Amino acid sequence: MAAQALASDRINEHLSDLEAQRALLDNCIFLWKSLSNHWNALHLTVAERSQAFDADLQSLDSRTQRALDSISERESSLCDREFVAAATIRERRDAVLAEIEQPDARGPPAAKSDLRGLLRWYARRMDSAGLWRFVASRRKALCLLWREITDAIDESVDPSRLVIDAVEDFLIHPIEDGKDRNWALGMLLHSLLGSDGTKCPDVAESIRERAVAVAESWKEKFGLKTEEGEREEPMGGSEAQIFLQMVATFGLRSRFEEDFLLKLITEHASRKEMAKLATAMGFREQLSVVIDKLIKTEKEIEAIYFVHQSGLIDRFPPESLLKMHLESSKKKSNSILKDGNNSPAALQESSNLEITALRSIMKCVEICNLESKFNTTEIKRRLAVLEKAKANSKKPAVSKKSHGKRPISIGRSGYDGPGSASYATAGHSQSHSQCDTMDYREHNIAGQAPYVMEDLPSVMADTKLTLNVTGIAIISTLSLSSVMTCVHYLFTE
Repeated sequence: MAAQALASDRINEHLSDLEAQRALLDNCIFLWKSLSNHWNALHLTVAERSQAFDADLQSLDSRTQRALDSISERESSLCDREFVAAATIRERRDAVLAEIEQPDARGPPAAKSDLRGLLRWYARRMDSAGLWRFVASRRKALCLLWREITDAIDESVDPSRLVIDAVEDFLIHPIEDGKDRNWALGMLLHSLLGSDGTKCPDVAESIRERAVAVAESWKEKFGLKTEEGEREEPMGGSEAQIFLQMVATFGLRSRFEEDFLLKLITEHASRKEMAKLATAMGFREQLSVVIDKLIKTEKEIEAIYFVHQSGLIDRFPPESLLKMHLESSKKKSNSILKDGNNSPAALQESSNLEITALRSIMKCVEICNLESKFNTTEIKRRLAVLEKAKANSKKPAVSKKSHGKRPISIGRSGYDGPGSASYATAGHSQSHSQCDTMDYREHNIAGQAPYVMEDLPSVMADTKLTLNVTGIAIISTLSLSSVMTCVHYLFTE
């Protein structure tokens, strides 16, 4: 028995040792798998970063090569460009001097309707203060200004200097009448960016330094601060656009913090020029962050414009963003109806919201040339239905009494009783049905319904008339035509 007990103890001891060794092996296996997975993840991360680094190197090499080629081309054409620029300046100077020497050229053109001549008159004389004030005063001729302003600025001796002088004069000598004239400066700055609005002009370093000072002054004036916490408030939409236009036009991106510029772009992304300005400033690579923020804040249409300008179509498919915006607008519209218990006001607000969303989608598809990727047939049909319903809701309801009371052509003013001429011509000898049919046809004015006897009580109730028929006896043998004539006389009297 003792031997058996000893053997059992040894067996239990060996089993305990085996269990401990198995637990140790399991722990080692778990640690090995964890290390192996971690190593594989590190390997994949390093491989991805290596590929991204190689792609960045290739992109940097290509950009460097393009920059070197551009520098070489500019150096080779420098002499020719200097000669052409000097000849152009001499030609413009001689033209301006010859125009000034003329006795009748001391003032602007007499014809106020000569917008083209007036713009060139201010530009040739480098009258920046007069130019921006003249442009601001002709907002009604906005389309004509857009067509003529670029050619007029090009005729000045120094277009960049003329424009920056205009912005500086706007800051120093503003017109304090509460009207927004930033659009005039935006037009002048846009004229320097080329036809597509993204090509920056060649600017002298002295002009660029002046532009930096003017941009700083603009930022200080329109970047308001609160008195308590000195917290800077964001610029208004038009002020921010002018500031970014100066940065893009004169190449001032390196003079300001990148986060500040991107913040302005994101806050005012709904302005139609922001996407072009961001591209002109060279933010093509950084715009992915801006686009992500716009999508998260349900501004899909604005995001599509930035995608279109930056070329990030593969990363942000426009058709997906359009569908997302369409679904979002439907949800908002249904939410308004639900919260308003389908009241007329809620129905109108919901309809206006959906119409605005559909119109923005149609405009975006047209501007970004997305017709081949996004079918707008259903959107057009839905938009037509909503606009028709909106137009019908604005039409005034036609009252009932307008059909019950109308002028009737009769022989004379008054009641045509039996024995009168009109009564005799009514064909009293005919049957009642024949007379009724004839008189309905005679008295029915074009486009109006005939009298109906069942409607008379309601008509009298609507008009709240009291019929005083004293001295008038309507005999039962009279035709319906005579009765109707009598009633009409009482109503009109």
